[in-house]
Amino acid sequence: MRGLRVRPRPATLEGCHVFNANGSSVTPLIAAGNKAAFLKLTCNSVPVFASSERLIDIDAGLATPNFDVRDHLFSAVPAVSYIRWAFAHSAWRAPEASACLVIDDPLLKARYGFVRFRELLALMKQHRFSTSIAFIPWNWRRNDREVVKLFR
Repeated sequence: MRGLRVRPRPATLEGCHVFNANGSSVTPLIAAGNKAAFLKLTCNSVPVFASSERLIDIDAGLATPNFDVRDHLFSAVPAVSYIRWAFAHSAWRAPEASACLVIDDPLLKARYGFVRFRELLALMKQHRFSTSIAFIPWNWRRNDREVVKLFR
């Protein structure tokens, strides 16, 4: 869940307690600046996880028809994050990547806007996602042959 950015609802933020996340043995996991609601610290070479909020009661009924993590960010995400960390080698993982980036009608040049096709190909391999690109044959003369070779 690294790098994930979620904006909690204002009501969720109002009652949130935080830790001061300064220190060499402290890794903030859910934080804003140096204030953390969930962190990992090392004590005698043992990782210790601390949450500033009470963990979610999974037996409690839902107040609304759907569970929205933004309403329970500081109580649900620490539990899920810890479980994913603790059972990283035994937890189920999807056998294939399911994310797909869709790009509609780009010119096939080394760089098209913010897209660099060689870099995109490397990122696809590294992060295991796919890309679907729609082409208009009308533009074939404007494409770069070296970039077109990436698709063969």
